[in-house]
Amino acid sequence: MTGQLILARCSVEQIIGLYGPIESDTSVRDTLVSSKPYDGTLRTGNGLIFGVKIFPLFGESGEVTGVIRIASDITERFQLRQAAIETRRLAALGELAAGIAHEINNPNALVLLNTPIVKGLFADAAPILEAHVKQHGDPQLADMAWADIREEVPLLLEEMFNGGKRIQRIVEDLKNFVRPGMRKEFEIVDINQAVEASSRLLTNTLKSSTNCMEVDLADNLPCVRGDLQQIEQVVINLIQNACQALTDKKQSLSVSTRYDAGHDRCLIEVRDEGQGIAADDLTHILEPFFTTRRNGGGTGLGLSVSARIAADHEGRISFESEVGKGTCAVLELKPDKDV
Repeated sequence: MTGQLILARCSVEQIIGLYGPIESDTSVRDTLVSSKPYDGTLRTGNGLIFGVKIFPLFGESGEVTGVIRIASDITERFQLRQAAIETRRLAALGELAAGIAHEINNPNALVLLNTPIVKGLFADAAPILEAHVKQHGDPQLADMAWADIREEVPLLLEEMFNGGKRIQRIVEDLKNFVRPGMRKEFEIVDINQAVEASSRLLTNTLKSSTNCMEVDLADNLPCVRGDLQQIEQVVINLIQNACQALTDKKQSLSVSTRYDAGHDRCLIEVRDEGQGIAADDLTHILEPFFTTRRNGGGTGLGLSVSARIAADHEGRISFESEVGKGTCAVLELKPDKDV
């Protein structure tokens, strides 16, 4: 059986030449064997998608003598449909996240309010209990000796409070994830100032992560128009991620600013010599709820919220990374020409 092939005015060889190798495709053979029409899709090596229809051609005796195969580029239509599906999914997730944030925030506020009070009560009561133990012996409270109670309870209360603060940060990330656009007028922002403030806020984190920290701020850097607190939020997130990627305090971390005249952008670069990001993960790290640190408590919201903030400022976040060698995260912002 000889098959005739027509593919939207160009041959398979032409499509391969233009768009790269196609997926393994048995649709023509299947149509020749089954005598049934085919309606499906075909992907090329560089990601284009073709809608494919195949119709059998019958001879006088009813046997299949060939096929007509028609293909049209539906890449844009497919991408728009996928984007619509993703938008609906994120809208549903946003509603769910808003509800969760509200339900978690109220009881967690009690934890954050009451834990310092209990901690203070214990600190005041400790000398009294110490004196009681010396006079009357160890009371064995909750099956614990006083020596253990004296050491452990302050640590337990500190862990409870830190846990509550972590929940508070997660709730704030959820709120930022579902929060619509900008709600106030942008102001003139010195991004060197934003980097300095962010670095100061993370002093303890940086000290515990690396002995090789460097901040390099460019002179005469153009200002940008935006929300200072939100830009700081992005920088803090990028620095925190860099700290978490370090596995040894000898590994370096640097934050720098510069002006890219060729693209007319102000850049904030955060580089680390940490464990790096796998190529497969690198394409997904800005997606909501995607995280490579699920076991370490990552929520997958920090970078997606940061990407949204960057987009609201007519900027973007990009990454270059190599496993075992480190990562460079770049926040690009548009300079304000009126300043």
